[in-house]
Amino acid sequence: MYEYSLNSYNTIFKGALETSKKDNVLPARIRFIIERLTLLFYEFVCMGIFEAHKLTFSFQMTTMIMDGEGTLEKRELDFFLKGNTSLDEVDKNPIKWLDESGWKNSYKLDSLGGVWAGFQENMKDYQKKWKKWFDEETPEQVEMPCGYTDKLSKFQQMLVAKVFRPDRCINAIKNFIMDKMNPIYVSSPPIMYDKIYKQSTEKTPIVFILSPGADPQAEVQRLADELGYGQSKFIFAALGQGMESHAKAMIERGAIRGHWIMLNNCHLLVKWLKTMEAIIENLQKPDKNFRLWLTTEPTDEFPLGILQKALKVVTEPPDGLGANLRSNYVRLSDEDLEASERGEFKQLIYVLSFFHAVI
Repeated sequence: MYEYSLNSYNTIFKGALETSKKDNVLPARIRFIIERLTLLFYEFVCMGIFEAHKLTFSFQMTTMIMDGEGTLEKRELDFFLKGNTSLDEVDKNPIKWLDESGWKNSYKLDSLGGVWAGFQENMKDYQKKWKKWFDEETPEQVEMPCGYTDKLSKFQQMLVAKVFRPDRCINAIKNFIMDKMNPIYVSSPPIMYDKIYKQSTEKTPIVFILSPGADPQAEVQRLADELGYGQSKFIFAALGQGMESHAKAMIERGAIRGHWIMLNNCHLLVKWLKTMEAIIENLQKPDKNFRLWLTTEPTDEFPLGILQKALKVVTEPPDGLGANLRSNYVRLSDEDLEASERGEFKQLIYVLSFFHAVI
């Protein structure tokens, strides 16, 4: 379900050229384009992947950027991802509160040389200081013993977390990404249906990848009403056995008349999806208002031809209070705020915007 086409990337690239800040100085202009392209690419991919995978994607993107800049130490990255994979025996662990895996990893880290030379000796000589740091609830936010906080970059501090506190590696990764990139790249961009619509075209299906309990139909219906399509031009159906010919007629009629067509639960009719792909490919000059909205659970039988050209949107409940507040806040338009005359409602919006800014 995570397939993307080169054409999708080209669309993002053109969008970055058009919307990035202009500058007559070439290096500055290029920098603005790169910054804008990176953000648009991150938002586009995050829109179509599950929450559990977003930090992995952000980490990979950040390290690839560093690799392109020539600032990535690949041996350190390899250590962070794999640890000490050697089968050779290491010296007996003299630190009782450190498990064998951590001691073996420290042996590998010490062997990298440079700033890591003598790391194991330092651990043994200053056990009390390292134990105090080890016992911290959030050690990644506390200064390391022996000046290692100043010696090490945020990237290298992740490696120390891997040795002592693997349970804090996720937070160490976030600190690294925020330091190298921006806090934006460790947060999930909220789903904004009007933005999805603006990114789509009459030739671009919108595929919702469903998680348990998610149903985007109400939001799509609300957007259709806001844009003046109404019930007469928003046609939907739940796919199932015997719906093949009806769904085909809906798509072809909607393409001619400029309707919004929403086909739910495509995973229940996977054998017909290849036929649907051919129907979409054969549409001749669809009306510019035509939109095809599809919902499906993840399935490896979904046609790649549709996935690669589609806008993919993963629908998941927001994770945590901050994400929930942010999700509600971004749905409010300027018109909603201006139309409000009740003082209580304005106070509520003020509180909501304050928490949004803080979080």
